[in-house]
Amino acid sequence: MPNDDVILIASMAANCYLVLGEKPYLVDTNVPKVKKKIMEALSDNNLKPEDLQYILITHHHYDHTGSVAELKRLSGAKLAAGEEDAAVIDGSQPQPGPSDLSFMGKL
Repeated sequence: MPNDDVILIASMAANCYLVLGEKPYLVDTNVPKVKKKIMEALSDNNLKPEDLQYILITHHHYDHTGSVAELKRLSGAKLAAGEEDAAVIDGSQPQPGPSDLSFMGKL
């Protein structure tokens, strides 16, 4: 991957990344409203959704997976996630509640 460029797609909720190269891929998909920014990043780099080879999900939280179903449908990309997160991402296990480790989680 030394020749790959990484494009930051930022939002107030979280970040996701478009990685360019021989096999373009997306790291996380942010919340659903960010799909438009992802599509713009693809277009700005002369890519169509179906050019994405993979969508990599770092973990199951909504701010990382909010657009995954739609982007997978549009792209046909292979989806990769950790084993413990896969059941939450595919909907076969409910989303766990917020953690009480942070102030926002305690709210």
